Amino acid sequence: MGWRFAQISDVHLGARLSGIEPWLANTLRLASREALAACLRQAAEQGCQAVLIPGDLFDLRGVDPEGCLAFAYEHAERYEQLRVLIAPGNSDAFSLASPYAAVKAPPNVTVFTSSDWGMVEVGGVPVTGRGMQVGEGPQDFDPDTLLHPVAGKSAVLLLHVTLSGANDGRPLVGKGEGNRGRLPLTEITAPQLAHTGYSYVALGHLHSHLEVLQGGLAVAAYAGTPQCLDWDEMGPGGFLLGELVPGGARLRFQESAMHRWLRRSFELPVPYAESYPSRLAGVFQEIGRCGADGALLQVAVAGQLHEDARDRLQQALNQAREGALYCLEPDLGQVRFFSGLNPQSLPEDSLLSQYFSRCAAEAAQSKLDPAIYELARRVGWLLFTGQGLPAEIGP
Repeated sequence: MGWRFAQISDVHLGARLSGIEPWLANTLRLASREALAACLRQAAEQGCQAVLIPGDLFDLRGVDPEGCLAFAYEHAERYEQLRVLIAPGNSDAFSLASPYAAVKAPPNVTVFTSSDWGMVEVGGVPVTGRGMQVGEGPQDFDPDTLLHPVAGKSAVLLLHVTLSGANDGRPLVGKGEGNRGRLPLTEITAPQLAHTGYSYVALGHLHSHLEVLQGGLAVAAYAGTPQCLDWDEMGPGGFLLGELVPGGARLRFQESAMHRWLRRSFELPVPYAESYPSRLAGVFQEIGRCGADGALLQVAVAGQLHEDARDRLQQALNQAREGALYCLEPDLGQVRFFSGLNPQSLPEDSLLSQYFSRCAAEAAQSKLDPAIYELARRVGWLLFTGQGLPAEIGP
């Protein structure tokens, strides 16, 4: 059996989350705790030698940071066979006034508190890390400052940095802007990672799962945050279970997020669309189902809809809201309600129905661009309902 490990980072225990309702903020903080506990438990069950935490275990400016660190230590201590290795990041940066200095770590937990690189050996594998310091800003990454591992020997590096070109959905922000955007940190490129000399680099700071592969194996990876805390975070939310092998690591992503942030946009079918009633019913069904499993939900709807179907749309939105843990007010600003002829109740023997049927038959037999027949259906709908020609072909 090879050297097995778990990797979790950017847990942000105690995140303040001031931009959302207090009950929801507390629910998400509890979910983050559950995710950390699940990672430690599964690491023990899978026979891992180490749990790697490359930064942002808690928020210095969050709710009860000392209590959050004590919670992490308490759960880590339950699995004395695991070595838990923490390299503080920007949110849990080290100083003599930080919780890392005030709360005593259990014997199986190592925190890299120095700004210089340090190395510990776990199960014959050297693990290198350093602690970001309070007030530390972006720095040029200099691989020459690293403690270089013995050539040909497996070794692991913990880094809290931004991989150049990577994106986790969060906007870049400056300090003190009061939201959960991503602070600019030291950047590292994929070639720099490959040339550190380490078998595997556990990365922290980005909130999405991302792997840097070489020859089919991961030479570096972000686990992403285990419970997404904002609409912008792309998720899915989890941690990694891995095994060191020659050339890198084999990784398995383990989803741990209890609550999903979900933005859904729905486009209503145009009233002249083929099989309009069934297509509209299908969109309503999708809207109603999108809040299932306790999602945190944003819904936007756009398109044209007859006034008679307004209640059906509202029923679908209510169904989505009932299934969701939390739902913002749906955005219907792009829905245009119309009256007059209802495309859902067109008599089959009406002239317009016959016209649509002829368009469908011609489209099925023709080799012409289908868009031509879509235009023909649109023109017919506008003319038969007294709206005149489309603007682009009108007088």
